[in-house]
Amino acid sequence: MTVSRTLGINTAIGTVVTKSITITDEAVLDLSFDVADSQTDEEHNIDLDVSAMKSLYIVSDQAVTMEWNDSSGTQGALVLVANEPVIWWSTQVTDGGNTLNPLGSTDLTTTFWTNASGSTANINFQAVYDASP
Repeated sequence: MTVSRTLGINTAIGTVVTKSITITDEAVLDLSFDVADSQTDEEHNIDLDVSAMKSLYIVSDQAVTMEWNDSSGTQGALVLVANEPVIWWSTQVTDGGNTLNPLGSTDLTTTFWTNASGSTANINFQAVYDASP
């Protein structure tokens, strides 16, 4: 299975830089679901071994909060800005080496979503991972 991500940057002087990243592995978890406005800790089962992940893409068309493994956020939480995807891949590098997976090191068993945006949130969650471990 191969997934390609194209990232683009528009500079202040109008220069456009576009690059593609290709991630190849054995399995893709590809989920789309809605979270109604005024929902607090709506549960969606997402079972994922984060140590096997090669790529992560999460986007919502509304501002929402995602917590995992418990509804209090003690295992982890992400605040998603409307229409701004969270994008991570395992070979992504910064000055200090590979960037950290935004989900941390604890496997996901379930997620909890809170939406106070005023509209229903449409969420896409995609992970590419090695299914062999």
